[in-house]
Amino acid sequence: MIHAIKIQPPYFDDVISGKKQFEIRLNDREYQEGDYLALNEWEQTSSVGGHYTGRSCLVYVDYILYGAKLGIGLDEDYCIMGIKPCGVYNRQDGICEHMVSPPNWNKPMLLENPIIQEGECNANDIKTKI
Repeated sequence: MIHAIKIQPPYFDDVISGKKQFEIRLNDREYQEGDYLALNEWEQTSSVGGHYTGRSCLVYVDYILYGAKLGIGLDEDYCIMGIKPCGVYNRQDGICEHMVSPPNWNKPMLLENPIIQEGECNANDIKTKI
């Protein structure tokens, strides 16, 4: 499953640089190991609004620590996900046409266009190196 989620610029930059290799989220989507996160950079411009910057990346969830199982330190409704970089096919005219792989598998590949939406690509469209 691909979960499309918003991420603020400083955190997005840390994911792209390879520095941030985890994501903490409210577990309102029943995240599972083996899922993908489509991280779409979101610039918050006011308390009620903002806009997508156009930058996206796709990461693989290889580990999850659920707050409910931890018992201390993390609210039971939250989870911490270990994330790894992956490649994705470029989309043109709604069709996944060719694979783009990061030259350095230690960092996620920056996708300038388009913003990744949930369900846009299926598991056959994604390449991971784990």
